[in-house]
Amino acid sequence: GKEVVRVDGRDSPKTVVKARKKESLELTRDVLAKMQAEQNCVIEGQFVADKILKTLQQNDRWAIASVKQAMISELHEAKRKVVMPRCSVVTVGDTGAGKSTLLNALLGETNVLPTNGMRACTASIIELSYNDIPDGEPYLGEVEFVTPEEWESELSVILDDLTQQDGRAILMEPSPNAHNYPSWCKLYAVFGRDYTNASYQSYDELGQRKRVNPTIAELRRKLKFCTRVTRNCGKTTEVKASTAKEFKRKLERFMDSTNEVEEGQFWPLVKRVRMKGRNWNLLKTGCTLVDAPGVNDENNARDKVVKDYLKHADGVWIVANIKRAVNDKTAKNMLGENFRRQLLMDGQYGQVVFVATQSDVVLPSEIKRNLQLPFDTTISECGLRRNEFTRQRLKADYRGGIEEMAGHAGGIVDSEELLQRYGELPVFCVSSVEYQILSGVREDDGDSRVYDDIEHTEIPALQQFLHNSVLQKRLHNTKRCMTDLVNFCDSLRAFLEDADEKKNATLAAKKKQREDCKRAFEEGTRGMDGVLKRHVADLGKQIDTEFSTVISPQLQSGSREASESCVERARTWHEGGRGVPKMHHSTYKATVRRMGVFRMNFNEDLAQDIFRTVSTVWERAFVSVLQKDVQAATAKMSDEFKKVHEDVAKRLAESAGVAAQRLESIKAPQMRSIEGKMVMAMDAAKSHATERQKELTRSITPKVQEAMSEGYTSGNVEAGIGSHLRRATKVVNHVSKCKEEMFRDAVEPVQQALPLLKTDLTKMLTDAALNGIQSMRVAYSSLWEEEASDAAAVAAKKKVLSDLDGRGFLGMAGVAMRKLMVAHGLEKEEVEGDDDIEDTTSAHKAPEVFVSLDSDDEDAHKPSNYPAFNPARVKIER
Repeated sequence: GKEVVRVDGRDSPKTVVKARKKESLELTRDVLAKMQAEQNCVIEGQFVADKILKTLQQNDRWAIASVKQAMISELHEAKRKVVMPRCSVVTVGDTGAGKSTLLNALLGETNVLPTNGMRACTASIIELSYNDIPDGEPYLGEVEFVTPEEWESELSVILDDLTQQDGRAILMEPSPNAHNYPSWCKLYAVFGRDYTNASYQSYDELGQRKRVNPTIAELRRKLKFCTRVTRNCGKTTEVKASTAKEFKRKLERFMDSTNEVEEGQFWPLVKRVRMKGRNWNLLKTGCTLVDAPGVNDENNARDKVVKDYLKHADGVWIVANIKRAVNDKTAKNMLGENFRRQLLMDGQYGQVVFVATQSDVVLPSEIKRNLQLPFDTTISECGLRRNEFTRQRLKADYRGGIEEMAGHAGGIVDSEELLQRYGELPVFCVSSVEYQILSGVREDDGDSRVYDDIEHTEIPALQQFLHNSVLQKRLHNTKRCMTDLVNFCDSLRAFLEDADEKKNATLAAKKKQREDCKRAFEEGTRGMDGVLKRHVADLGKQIDTEFSTVISPQLQSGSREASESCVERARTWHEGGRGVPKMHHSTYKATVRRMGVFRMNFNEDLAQDIFRTVSTVWERAFVSVLQKDVQAATAKMSDEFKKVHEDVAKRLAESAGVAAQRLESIKAPQMRSIEGKMVMAMDAAKSHATERQKELTRSITPKVQEAMSEGYTSGNVEAGIGSHLRRATKVVNHVSKCKEEMFRDAVEPVQQALPLLKTDLTKMLTDAALNGIQSMRVAYSSLWEEEASDAAAVAAKKKVLSDLDGRGFLGMAGVAMRKLMVAHGLEKEEVEGDDDIEDTTSAHKAPEVFVSLDSDDEDAHKPSNYPAFNPARVKIER
């Protein structure tokens, strides 16, 4: 209804639309229908594969031993792939960006995630997913601690940070701005007063009593017996709760949501926290949201986990406060140039989403002035206009960032081509708090101040965007694995239905026909493996050319540029320059102590010119060119199979007298099966190339660190007056001494690995081609195998076919697949009695009969309606 609120110091009418919490957080009917269809499809696929496998194994004589084994092996492989794919989205952003509030709003919670943490060093990795267990507590948590070895390594770094020049430990709390303050917080949180009260009485040279701090060795020995917290290392703690409030309370001590450092806390030892909620409908599609503390975390174990999440993420959300997003070119400088470049080389730049938070923090007078809006513009209109301005600004900065990286690689920058390759940056300007108010989640915080319409908070749009992204991935993977299974079922049916046409012919006539059939097949397929291998060899040459003429020269060029610039870069760390302020001596010391990785990564900085030179050509080679080349090669191979099938069928008809109908029943499903296998081989090759190239790009910086370790170790031993300059001089001198060898050795393993990657890819496609030939031979073998055409074999075939078809097993996967396509709007729904609509998923339709998944009785049938969507019923990809 209408009510009066205070806006800019005056009363204004405002329509407050209160959406009911249940309605705003429920999944849409469209999303539910797609999820239901995918679940049904996977359930049917798993069920069908099991039942067919059991039937084939329990019956004999339906095929000769070699054919039977080949078909069972093929079915095992098809069954293995029928799983529901997982999807992960990693959220990254600076402290105070509003990530926790954003995630709370997306989940439909008030504050199940802590929102008042003050120190970035205390952040835990939080993994959020849907609780698909229908019974028990709705909230489940799992806290994974670092291993004892990881803690020992971390403790050594912490104690180094807290060592005085006389070798004794620092016990008093440093200034919050000090470089070793995070280390003191960690040690105090774990050991408390056992650490800070570790001083003891001693005597000076005059025999006077005094208190002295322990040496690091003495402190380490003492802390070894203080195991109240550290005894959890290597363990996993489970947490259950019936309410969000209770869940948060139980997990807080593991995530440190307090503003004051307290003893007896666990957060320094926590590697990650897994949280699951049964009410988190956003994640019901199978997506996992990861709240990452950021790259270069001071906890090495967590930092490795974060980088691994980013390496395998399906999406990356950059979260920043809307004011900073507008003022600081955040989209162009997304969390640092190295981070952006890694996303580009991983092929993930197109998966980036920008979320500008706190769009409800509006100062109307400032926005009116900056955007030149009329005086009577309402506060809501101000917010919306700023959102749109921010969106366009971020998109422009994003394009500028891509063009800048492309420019570093040399050549002409084609803005249109880059935009076509990477697309526009999706931007959401959200108000998490006002969404919570309008959705009824925050019931005690009054009415919204800026937005009347819940859609204007853009949280619903972001939720829908996530659903669409996940469902598209699920559709792609489900369709791919189910197509393989459907094709197998069609091929199996064709094999079982195939029967000897000349039942009344003499034994001699039958023998001659079998010999003619085998000869026709051999002649039609002669040389086929050579032709397919030539297509693969041509692909290998294309890959070699791309690697040798594009990537390798750029790697060498980058190595030379890095060698030329590295000494100046190393000097800027302690002297400043090139727009970079000099590093505080204590921070420099902490970085050297940690082998060049602290708040800045010296090793990445040294290697920056390599990545800068190679990044865009690397992405183009692996993500664009290589994948297109693989796709083209597999398409040629599929065409070759089609030609051979046609030739074989023609020969069999002409020289062996096989009826056209019989040939078509073998050829049609076999061609669909081969085409499906080629597509899967292509996807597998692309996936392997993507994963391998990610590993290669990540191998350069560790090689630089390895080469720098001697310099870091030498610089770390410096102490006393003037130690900072001596330390920096040693590091710079080491860079100067080993620069050429360091960068050459850094890129050499990558160059050596590129030909091996080509070998892997060509082998994968060659194996797929040979398997296709074998599958083709199996399909046609019934035409010439004597055992396959005798009376006992024919009877066995009929029995297997009757067992499978009588229960609808052979057609069930195709029916489920069609319903999946209908749910996604990719096929028209078949109307009962409409003979004009053809089921394209399978050549043979089975009666719509469904079998209970919970019963071993093969004759037990389930209703034609599936159970409500429940991810617990589905085998999930691990």
